[in-house]
Order: sequence, then structure tokens, then C-alpha cells
Amino acid sequence: MDSRDSDTRKGAYSGPHGRYGRGQACFSGQNDIAQVHDTYRPDGGPGYHRTSGRGGPGHNGNRGRSRSQSGYKRLWDHVKTVGRGDTLDTDGGMPCEMSVEELVKLCSSLPGGASAVAAVAPALTYLDSRAMAAFMKELAKTQQLSRAMEIFDWLKSLPADHELYSLCDVYTFTTAISLMGPSQQLRRALELVGEMRARGLSCNVHTYSALMNVCIKCDACDLALDVFKQMHEDRIRPNVVTYNTLVDVYGKTGQWEQAVRVLDDMREEDLEPEVRTYNTAIIACNMCGQPQEALKVHQKLLEAGLQPISTTYTALISAYGKAGQLDKALETFQTMMQRGCERSVITYSALISACEKAGRWELALQLFDQMQREGCAPNTVTYNSLITACQQGGQPEKACEVFEQMKHHGCRPDVVTFAALINAYHRAGQWHKCLQAFEQMQQQNCKPDSFVYQTVIDSLWQTGVAWAQARAWQLYGTAARNWQYRFTVQAANSGSSGGGFGASRDLEYIVPAFTPGVAVLALRKWLLEVVAQLSSDSGSRSLLFMGRDRILLSLGRSRHAKEPGSSTACQTLLSVLTGFRSPFR
Repeated sequence: MDSRDSDTRKGAYSGPHGRYGRGQACFSGQNDIAQVHDTYRPDGGPGYHRTSGRGGPGHNGNRGRSRSQSGYKRLWDHVKTVGRGDTLDTDGGMPCEMSVEELVKLCSSLPGGASAVAAVAPALTYLDSRAMAAFMKELAKTQQLSRAMEIFDWLKSLPADHELYSLCDVYTFTTAISLMGPSQQLRRALELVGEMRARGLSCNVHTYSALMNVCIKCDACDLALDVFKQMHEDRIRPNVVTYNTLVDVYGKTGQWEQAVRVLDDMREEDLEPEVRTYNTAIIACNMCGQPQEALKVHQKLLEAGLQPISTTYTALISAYGKAGQLDKALETFQTMMQRGCERSVITYSALISACEKAGRWELALQLFDQMQREGCAPNTVTYNSLITACQQGGQPEKACEVFEQMKHHGCRPDVVTFAALINAYHRAGQWHKCLQAFEQMQQQNCKPDSFVYQTVIDSLWQTGVAWAQARAWQLYGTAARNWQYRFTVQAANSGSSGGGFGASRDLEYIVPAFTPGVAVLALRKWLLEVVAQLSSDSGSRSLLFMGRDRILLSLGRSRHAKEPGSSTACQTLLSVLTGFRSPFR
């Protein structure tokens, strides 16, 4: 979930001519990456300097203000030449003045191959850099990011003495950087920062915050932390938006303690955490599997006198669900409804997931019907939780029904979807459907993980049907080639005084096998490899087996198993080896 909150402080443009205004626009709402209002204390704080606002470091200064809106200066020069009886000609040779909204509509009306620069360049003389930033952002909102960057790249290419050169300042560069997030163009964002520095423009708090956000969207959280570090080295004081982004970074990197500590760090900087900050911290704790810590953060929010919003309640439902407190999750959901808070797909997904963990598949289906009646479209996460709930409730047909509905509504299944569906069929003993679901998974180019392979192989092997077991052996070979089941060979410590691989008298094979079917096939593969090594003339026999007291076979640990090698798998292997009259015990 993005660290930003759709429930609070939507950015808006204001100006003398309506929503967008003519000539100049400013951003309101602290959550807007490209906003330009200074959020510092009056004195800038100890050891910090101001990096935004007119004339401060990191801004174009007086040059930017005097050279912007040159169209108005041109008009004024023309007005001064008008004498008594003359007609003021505002058409001949004068660029047309257009609002940001009109410029966006103009770009929208252009044919695909037409140049946006040629169309809007004359009207840009009436804009200052903040209005230009607003124009770029509105283009991106209307799915015209390429046109926004086309215009900005043209502005960057202008010589320093051009009348529009000053439109490329910290405001427009910061906006351009922020626009790289949704399209995941991290390289371009970094290059833009480099171009800023080359122009002598200092990054301000909004620039760094925007770059951190791009890093998050591009799954480069470690780089986001490095950007935050550089921000401190440049002695730029973080604002609330920066800290919100930092909390999100810590959550995505598994550092929930650091995420919670940011709340205290902000107060030390004389910044009060807002609702969004607490929400992001709650979500960070949930992501790191710390639901009790998430509940503690929620308590801090209440103690701070802040009012929970929709995102707060949704994160709280998720925390209660992970903590196994379905009753509290339902109570929170009822509070949301009573207070008229919007219930999003994330809200319902969290609640259905809580039902799944509590084994309440029927209630999960009821909530699923309710969300559809409210016009809330399910997503992949919703369907996954619902299918898993049906699977755990021993309802494979219901799981299949939900799966078909998922496809009908154009929601693409992922590996979690197929894993739940395959497991539902496996637990119901429907191995034909289990195999069909696996084959459908492959047809949709969805890569199976080790858990899926394990489930399908075990389901086929347990049938006792020759062709099904042959198919299980084939799938095991495919999984082994894909490194899903990789053998590990090591020297086991048998008390020898020497060290190193050759010093031990025991040789241990660690076999990744966690179910009876996979264990038997792993044993077969291992025995075939041992026979091949013993029959080899390449010298591998003497290297591996000469001088060994014992050859050990160990079942490896699975992230899906609670203990290394289930007891059932171990007993199955012993039975097979005994049936072979094998010397292995």
C-alpha cells in the first residue's frame, strides 16, 4: 500500500481565474510532492537552512521571478505604445494567453503524432515555473505523461538567454522527478537530479521526498534510505511528507522498529505526526508480521487526539486479523459503517483474510457478496483470501466457483490463487482437478513455486495409479531442473579431530522432501545419482565415498513445514528402504 492517504488533503490549484487560474498556480496540500509552500519553522531549526520559498537557496531566485511570465511584459510594452484614438491590437503577433486547464485540453485534442511543443510554446510565456509544474502534473493525471516530458525536455534544451529558460527550476524539476514514480522510471529520476545539480539548482526537501517516493515505487528501498541520508548530509530538514515516506520505506524493508521510532524522531524535530504517519506505521507493523505493535501504534494515534480515517480502520482490521481476533476486526468494520467511512477493496480484502485465518469461510462469502452489492470490485488479493478460506473449510467446489468468477470478472490469477485452488483439490482427494489446475497455471505463464510442485506431486503419487505416478516423477524432474529441489552434500561431523570436507568420516546428503510423495521421489533420484557415481570411472567414487564410515540421508527444512521433514515423510522413506532390503537405516 502506498504511504500516501487518499482520505486527506487533496492537492488543489488556486489562482485569480478559478480552479487553475491564469499565469500562476500554487499547490496546496502537504501531500503533493510538487508543492512549494515552506513547511519549516520560522527560524529554520538549528543547523538547517531554508530550501524553499522565494529567493532561498535551491530556488532560481530573483532571476526566475523577473524572467517568468514574459508574455505579460510583452503585452505591457505594447500597451505603452497605444495613443489616443488607437486600437489595442492583442492578436497581431501577441502570444495567446491560456490557463493550465485550457493547455491540458489543447494537448488532449492533438493527434497522436503531433508535437505538443509547437502547440503550447507561445502560451508558456504567460506561465511561471509553478504554473508550469501544475501544467505538467495535470497532463500526467490525464494520461499524457509523454507530452508532459516532451515539453519539459524541450524547455531544458533551451539556451540560458531564452525567455522560457527560467521555467526549468526547482519546482518543475521536482515535479518531473515525482512523475517518474507511477511509470517506475528510477533511472530517469536520478538523471533529472543530476541535471539539476549541473544547472546549479539545489535539491530541496520536496525534491528529496519525491525521489524517495520514486525509489519506493521502483522497489529500491535501500536507495531511498541512501537518499534520506544524503538529505541530512545536505543539512536539509525533513518535513512530514518526508517522514511519512521514510516510515513506508522501513515497513517495506522489514524494519518495523525503525518505522515506529520515526514517530518519536519527528517530535524531536518539533514536527507532530499526522494521521497518515500513524497509518503508515500501523501498515508497516502489519507488513512485518507485528500485529500487536500495530495495535499499540493505533493507541498512540488516539492518545494524540487524532481522529481515525478509513485507512486507519482498514489497517486496524488487518492487524486484528493477523492477531487472530476476528471479533475485533468485525467490531472495527461496524464502527467504520456507523461513522460513514468509505470501505475500499483493501478494507474488504483485509476482513475476508481475517475470516480465512479464523476458519469462517461462510462469513467470508457473505462479506464478499456485501462488497459487491456496495459496488466495490474485488481484486486478486480478495479472491485469493476467499479461495483460501474455502480451501481451508474443505469446500473445493466453492473454491472452484470463486475461481471461475474471478476469471469472468477479468481478474488475473497469480501463484497464490493457483496454490490455494490446487491445495483445495488435493485435500479433497480430487487429483484429476488438482492436475488440471496445475496445467492451467502453466498455460497462463504463472510460475509454480516449490509448494505448488510439492502439492501436485504428492497428490499424484498417492493415487497409486501408474501413469499418475509417472507424471509425478516427470514433475519432480522439472522442479529439480528449476532448482526447486536441490540436493546438498556436506561432510557430517563425526568427532574427527581434523577439519575440512575430507576430514569427516561421514558424508551427508540433505534432501529437500517434505511430503511422502516428494520424499519417495527424492530418494529415487538420490539412489540413481549414487549408483551413477559408484559406476563412474571418473574418480568421483574415490573422491566422495572412499574412507567414509557412513552415508547419511537427511530431510531438509521447508519454509512451509513446521519441522525439518515431516514424520510421515520419514516413516515413508524407512518403509521404502526396508522393502528394498537396503543397508540404509
